[in-house]
Amino acid sequence: MAQPPFASHARAIDYISRALPKATADNPKYLTKADGSVSQWLTQDIKFTTARGAMQVVMRESFTQEKAGKTIPGRHEAAFSLGEVEISEFTEVGDVTPIGQASRGLMFTCKAPGCVAAKWGDQRSRADKTDISVQDDATRAKLLAAFRYLQAGRS
Repeated sequence: MAQPPFASHARAIDYISRALPKATADNPKYLTKADGSVSQWLTQDIKFTTARGAMQVVMRESFTQEKAGKTIPGRHEAAFSLGEVEISEFTEVGDVTPIGQASRGLMFTCKAPGCVAAKWGDQRSRADKTDISVQDDATRAKLLAAFRYLQAGRS
């Protein structure tokens, strides 16, 4: 029988909390083909809590978007229950690295509409999905395994 990827919830949470900010800091800046903007997203922190028996996630990010010599900073926050989302890898061919590789990352997609509570700056919204860009293949795979481990409720 294969060893589980993490020995406990605490170890999976610790891994995600340490690895995700570093992974996003190591990402390249991405060129959005549709409008020519260049962006960089940085995970500031991620927190896990348990409410009503379900694992809750809150991620805070900062980003910059550059276009035509102007740089615009921004903030994004997403909160959701791991039990209400499907977690998968994604490829975004419209956003590319400086060497032309498509953006890669993790997607959290609602099983039912509107399960993600989001904030863009100070504006609140509800969304059906949220994502994190993680270009490094090994780190992305291990982060996916950690999120799925927590989602499965193993302890």
